[in-house]
Amino acid sequence: MAKEWLSTRIDLHRATAVIADSEYVKWELVSKFGLQAGKIYVVHLAADAIFGKVRLNSEIEAVRKKYGLPERFVLGVASFSKTKNTEGLLGLATALAATPGAPPMVLIGPAGSLEHYTKQAQASLIMGKSVFLLQNIPDDDLACVYRCADLFVNLAWEESFGLPIVEAMASGTPVVASNRTAVPEIVGNGGLLVDPADQAAVFGTVRAVLDNVGFRAELAESARRRALDFSWGKTARQTAAVYNRVIASAPFIRGKKVNGSN
Repeated sequence: MAKEWLSTRIDLHRATAVIADSEYVKWELVSKFGLQAGKIYVVHLAADAIFGKVRLNSEIEAVRKKYGLPERFVLGVASFSKTKNTEGLLGLATALAATPGAPPMVLIGPAGSLEHYTKQAQASLIMGKSVFLLQNIPDDDLACVYRCADLFVNLAWEESFGLPIVEAMASGTPVVASNRTAVPEIVGNGGLLVDPADQAAVFGTVRAVLDNVGFRAELAESARRRALDFSWGKTARQTAAVYNRVIASAPFIRGKKVNGSN
């Protein structure tokens, strides 16, 4: 591990330019690897266009039925691990389960990512009633699940970017997210931020959104507007611009340009 870290550090210092997917990652590269800030370029990622696609109610309902999802639910999507604070999401699910009329949690991740947490969930929750654990579902179905959800919640301790947040915003799903690391940068004015360590504040914010249809509609619109700031076309143009800066600094290939940079 130490050898890999040293190798990565050497490669980063040798590079003419480094592309980071958030200002937080840029800060990490400067503070942990000692890179010069001037050679680091922040280029945000984006959600696949499928998440912003207009969906028929019949499509959405077919996906809801396919996975046995309830009429209302709170959604979490992640590659579940300690940094994603899966325990915090399960704690929120437990609090919702103890609240009359509150919807359950649906957690979706890649294959194998939720197996570690299944026993923990079963200890305090009823599978298929107060919590639903889904793994490795196709993006086309996932896009409909976002549309089904009353609310998307991210309680991560650390995110370098947080792609599911952008997917949720592009889907018009209200967002409540962690106030740590890269998350505030990505959410911007497209959702509400909470301290993931303050369980009472998390629950209070979630309940405030769930209990107010008008507030949810406002958050959904804010999410859609914020999602427009992220596109793969923009990512490609900014990436090409970085390559052209590097090319321009190399005398033997000066004057050449990367396709798509104009």
